[in-house]
Amino acid sequence: MKKTLTGILFLIILFNFLEARPVVMLTGYWSPTSEMIYRFSPDPILNPDGWIGENWEHRGYDVYAFFPAFDVYTREFEVDYQATWNDFWARTEEFHPEIIISFGAGDGPWEIETRAINRDEWEPDEIPPYYPTPNPPDSTMEADGARYATLPLEYIRDAVSEQTNLYTWIDYNDDPGDFLCNFIAYLGMWYQNMHAPEDDEYYCRAAGFIHVDDLIDIDEATLAAEVTLRSTLIYFANLTELQGSVIAGAPLENCLVTLTDEDGNVYETTPDENGDFLIEDILFGTYSVTAIAGRYYYYQDEFVLDSHDDFLLIEMEEYTLTDPLTYCQGANELISEDIGAFILSAAYFPTEMLSPYQDYHLNSILFTAPENSDDCTDFVFFYRGNPMENNLSLIQTVYPPDYQQEELVEAWLNDIYFLSEEDLQAGLTIAYGLNSPNNNIGYSDNTVSNPNGNLIRVGQTWYHADEEFDIQGNWDLRLGFYGVTAIDSSEEIISTNDIKLANFPNPFTVSTTISFDVTQYSDFVTLDIYNIKGQKVATLYPSLCHSELVQGRGEIIWNASKFSSGIYFYRLTTGQDSFTKKMILKK
Repeated sequence: MKKTLTGILFLIILFNFLEARPVVMLTGYWSPTSEMIYRFSPDPILNPDGWIGENWEHRGYDVYAFFPAFDVYTREFEVDYQATWNDFWARTEEFHPEIIISFGAGDGPWEIETRAINRDEWEPDEIPPYYPTPNPPDSTMEADGARYATLPLEYIRDAVSEQTNLYTWIDYNDDPGDFLCNFIAYLGMWYQNMHAPEDDEYYCRAAGFIHVDDLIDIDEATLAAEVTLRSTLIYFANLTELQGSVIAGAPLENCLVTLTDEDGNVYETTPDENGDFLIEDILFGTYSVTAIAGRYYYYQDEFVLDSHDDFLLIEMEEYTLTDPLTYCQGANELISEDIGAFILSAAYFPTEMLSPYQDYHLNSILFTAPENSDDCTDFVFFYRGNPMENNLSLIQTVYPPDYQQEELVEAWLNDIYFLSEEDLQAGLTIAYGLNSPNNNIGYSDNTVSNPNGNLIRVGQTWYHADEEFDIQGNWDLRLGFYGVTAIDSSEEIISTNDIKLANFPNPFTVSTTISFDVTQYSDFVTLDIYNIKGQKVATLYPSLCHSELVQGRGEIIWNASKFSSGIYFYRLTTGQDSFTKKMILKK
């Protein structure tokens, strides 16, 4: 019997442990905050209607309300720093809250504070010694130092604004007060800071403070408190971490991956040497994804994040230099003119010339140098608009490297630049100018001038150079666009006269079938699997000498259930030849 009772007791304890849920602790100070959260109090005196916080709305959290003791008839608080201090730490020791939301009477109507202050000068309370002890309360923070809210402030603001009639705002600059509301709010943010590491036994992910106008209707305040609580839990339920990997034919030490959500929030990360990355604390949603590695590899796509198991695979496309966009048919003649003012030689590229390049990136401006760079001061400008219509706007100033006369100079843009809709509508202008001791102003092809390829600015006025100065031809100015050369798709079959190799599906979650077709006899065949580091992790098809297997078609299934997500390579070796393909395991 004793063993049976012990077993039952153990099962009860185990059941309670398994049923334990993380806790949200709500705190309040002064009306209407106590009234609007009292239903979350498990104290039958403070809440005779019964506790509603157990697994609240089935969101996986128990919600407890704590507020300083008050007379249930007069609704008057015990206004005392010491009692509040003792009660707060007792409740956190009891609940070990994962989230703390503090409310206090103030300006409101629903004023979301960004910080609380570790005061050393407070308004006196009603019970001796009238001030906090110790003072300032937090000895680990300087007097008047701030701790900051870690609740999803904008998310709460938007939800309360949309679902209630209250004016809701975030106070980024104002003083959170010097009385008990700030005091209890500071304790909450301090507790969260102490338990912020995720491996903390009593991890606390967020805390914050909201001032509530004491003239607000209780029903409206209750609704706003529930919306605040609900939106906080929804936010964290939708918060996840995103793993991913980048594939590029370039070193990844300078690779940048950027995700932008529909509200313009930006998440950036840099992959490690193997191309792997992790973005923590990112919300479910639809993202515009870009990745850049050097100047020649780029990725842009849309990604929908809607699962904690999602994996973002970025296969970067290789960009190669296209034929430059220019009016010039050859740098045939060096133009020198003593005009007596600073001169810009320029070319304008309208919509019809740019539209074929809308999916390419503009990487550089090229020109043949009319002077040694040591002997002059040079300026290279990249504009949007048409100078002859007086609608130019400077995009950037480009600084060319050192060069010698007659050398083809490539002046790199500050960053990879993709044409915008505005660029395509307005057109682009490129221009350079030299303070040359020899009055050299540029190379021309000395052919029939195109009105857009023969522009010149003297002082602040733009001209067609052939009409105003009898300078014939088109300036040697070129736009260097880089276009896509598609890398081999993982699903495509490598095919030569001797072998065909493929795997399907790819990407895969558990297993994939690798097929090959060897059309020429070989003494042996091996099929090996390598990880992204080049380490062999499996041999699927040992060396064989059976002609029926090495002549004709063969298939082998790789079960990767024991392997982690990532990029793998499979290499088929037959005779003196080997063929390698890439595959992606995505769990």
